[in-house]
Amino acid sequence: MALICQLAFKIGRVSAFKAEYDGSNNLLKRYVHGSGVDGPLVVYSGSGFAAPSWLHRNWQGSIIAFTDAAGNRAGVNSYDEYGFPGAANTGRFQYTGQIWIPEIGMYHYKARVYSPVLGRFLQTDPIGYRDDNDLYTYVGNDPLDHTDPAGTSDVNLFKDRDSGKYLHDIAAKLKIDHTFVIAGHGGGLGVLDDTPPNLKMESRNPREERYGPDRLLGIATKAGFKHGGQTVLVACGMSYPFGKSQTSFAQQYAKKSGGPVLTASGHVNMTEKGNNIYIRSFDPNKQGALSPFNIMLPNGKVVTTGTTIVVNTSTGADHIITEGGSVDHPR
Repeated sequence: MALICQLAFKIGRVSAFKAEYDGSNNLLKRYVHGSGVDGPLVVYSGSGFAAPSWLHRNWQGSIIAFTDAAGNRAGVNSYDEYGFPGAANTGRFQYTGQIWIPEIGMYHYKARVYSPVLGRFLQTDPIGYRDDNDLYTYVGNDPLDHTDPAGTSDVNLFKDRDSGKYLHDIAAKLKIDHTFVIAGHGGGLGVLDDTPPNLKMESRNPREERYGPDRLLGIATKAGFKHGGQTVLVACGMSYPFGKSQTSFAQQYAKKSGGPVLTASGHVNMTEKGNNIYIRSFDPNKQGALSPFNIMLPNGKVVTTGTTIVVNTSTGADHIITEGGSVDHPR
């Protein structure tokens, strides 16, 4: 069996698999990646560049076909819903663009090892119970609609108990395509890690754990966020002045994360109807009055949008609308 050596280079903050060598240090394959994560484009066999093989992906990022330099089909890959490869599959990169290790029949998902036979990870989620009560589950057991390129999922800081349970259960379904979602209680002092037992959600008890922009970004990065990616920050008060700089929490987070941040200009309310989740921004000074969402850009600019984000939990698609009149704001 050939000895596989990984040479890492950086795409944002994520290492990518660049080359393979055998036990005698002979170069076997080289890989060229795109600007994003899990986007291998070309593989070269041997030490030369004469015979490139182009990799083609589906909507999940799975490698489904290979073509040669002339555009002729050189191979086709297939998978079941949890990524078990077809008998004729070839290539190091396969299901959702992850590294396939045929010797053990598993995928390397950066933070964890994934078994397509079990449809589960073999290690616990490095972000703990913040995303799911099952530490080994893969994308909430919904592999056709979602992917988990880092072996982790988005950050849900609502807790599955007391007054936070309703919000936790809705936030757990907030999977938006090409977007990192952070959900939790918020306020002028940052994002809360929890709602203490027997206290109302609006409580500002000093014992509550709060995250500033730096600490929250650290948690998001461990959970798979890539520098420059877009974020939806579902928390109250993220457009309010924060800290000594008097710029908003969301503006500071956008600058540090290097990507746009979509957040409410006021308080946030989430409701669920059918396959849709409605995230609304409410004016804290006018009962029932809607206020816009803001897109905070890393350069400090602010773009005002509609009043409601609609997320389809079946497809991961989202869009922003402006609702007229007053909308019931449950307390």
